[in-house]
Amino acid sequence: MISEHPLYKGLGDDLQQRYKNYQKIFDKLDFAKEENLITEATMRGEAYGTSGFHQKISQLVSRSTKLAAHGGDRKSEVYKRQAG
Repeated sequence: MISEHPLYKGLGDDLQQRYKNYQKIFDKLDFAKEENLITEATMRGEAYGTSGFHQKISQLVSRSTKLAAHGGDRKSEVYKRQAG
């Protein structure tokens, strides 16, 4: 038997009101923006998600899930002073 989740029931007093309020949730989401962020992360070879998600995935795969910044400009005076 399938029953409505309590959170869904909390969206309204009757089925029609719950349906309309449920649809409003998705109307507010910007799927195009999310899709673009997922695509960009994929193209960079990164996982897309929160910092907690990155930590869990990096533990599972035993590697970083985000690209680190590249090294400094080894020819610049600022880098030479920092590096010693």
